[in-house]
Amino acid sequence: MTRDDITGKILAILTEDFEFETPGPDDNLRDDHGFDSIDAIELLGKIELTILGFSSPARKKKRR
Repeated sequence: MTRDDITGKILAILTEDFEFETPGPDDNLRDDHGFDSIDAIELLGKIELTILGFSSPARKKKRR
């Protein structure tokens, strides 16, 4: 997977799951889009599942 592929997938997550209208790779998520720490954790989870294809062990423990 190339850097452009990864960037595209992350921008797609931001558009689809976080309802950003036009996210850019150089955007400051907090200042430009009101992103907070909870949003960052959610984004990490989406990246784990969508791009990396797994969920962290800590997330699995919480689901039990």
